[in-house]
Amino acid sequence: MVDRLRRIVDLLAQEAERLPEEDQNSLAVQLEAITDSLRWDELLSDPAYSSAIDSLADEALEQWKVGKTRPLDEVMDGYLP
Repeated sequence: MVDRLRRIVDLLAQEAERLPEEDQNSLAVQLEAITDSLRWDELLSDPAYSSAIDSLADEALEQWKVGKTRPLDEVMDGYLP
C-alpha cells in the first residue's frame, strides 16, 4: 500500500508542474509531509525497526516503573518554545 501511495504522490508532483509557481510551492510542502509520513510507515512496518522500537519502549517502561524517569517538561525545559 505504501508503494501505491508513493506512486500517487509522484504523479501528483508531476501534474503540479502545470500549476502556477506559488501553487506548486504550496503543494510541494504538502507532498513532502505526505512523503515523510510514508517513510515512517515503511520504517515502522520493517520487522527489524519494529523490534528495536518495541525494545526501546520496554526499556523506557521498566525505567519508569523503578522511578528512573522525569517529567518531560523538566527534561525539555529550555528546548521547547
